Amino acid sequence: MNTTTSLDRDQILNLCELIHTSRSGNLPVAGSRVLGLFRCIQVTLLTLRHNLTQELLADIHTVSQSTISRVITVYTPLIAEALQARVPSVEDPRPRPPIHHRQHSGALLVMARAPLGCDSGKHHTTGVNLQVACTLAGHLAWISPPLPGSVHDAKAIKEALGDNMGVTTPPTFTVNGQDKQMLSYAGSKAIGVNAHSQYMEQAVELAVYLGGLDAQKAHYEMRNVIPCNTELLKDKKVASDELVQAQNNTFNNTSVLQPFVSAMSNCWTPVENMGKGIRNKSVTHENAKEQVEAMNAAMNSNGIK
Repeated sequence: MNTTTSLDRDQILNLCELIHTSRSGNLPVAGSRVLGLFRCIQVTLLTLRHNLTQELLADIHTVSQSTISRVITVYTPLIAEALQARVPSVEDPRPRPPIHHRQHSGALLVMARAPLGCDSGKHHTTGVNLQVACTLAGHLAWISPPLPGSVHDAKAIKEALGDNMGVTTPPTFTVNGQDKQMLSYAGSKAIGVNAHSQYMEQAVELAVYLGGLDAQKAHYEMRNVIPCNTELLKDKKVASDELVQAQNNTFNNTSVLQPFVSAMSNCWTPVENMGKGIRNKSVTHENAKEQVEAMNAAMNSNGIK
């Protein structure tokens, strides 16, 4: 069941129990006779995770589309209400692991019928922006309130944390008494013109504009996209932005330029597998050297492991 809802049967049963208890056994009529509580929740979770059409869900569960519609309408807020107390917030007094024991990521929850302003230029679809922090074991430590998908991750974090937000370059760590600098990849984008364009002059002018100062300034002001135009970086407002400072310091001092070769695609899967191995403890202190060497070999070969 993990492949469809990301929850196993026991986790869905726990959710059933939460909803049953919160309603004192007075469950909604919608879907109760033909589906039952478990399948009503399962249908709703499938919709939330995969945005499946109601017609397809109706065929899968051999019920009418109207039944599926009523189930989703009724059970979506019930699931949210049942889980609300378990969603950690900034003000949550419960103890959390130190920051270096946590991971953070921004995510876009895709919505097919999203309201105006939820379009994400980064993901080329619509949805809401959520910022999530979890422990290295995968347990939630904090979730931000949802914001429109057009909101930049940095702005979303600032909205949630206020003055508690901070940004900086990657830190150093100590190995055998020596400080080692963590590095990140530095990437770039290019705006090209089709060599066979029927409107070459206009296409070139558009490309020049999109890569120029005015367009970069608009992207920064509207979407927090950090400019690379050196003249724009001299602007007081831009230069004083802590996010701009951190990114440029990272780019200049603690990054490696990402190679623009097809073999770069070999990098991501071995790195992902290493991260999963660390998390599930298959990578240990005893085999770490061997695992790192295997990761490096896979990254620098045509075979991905």
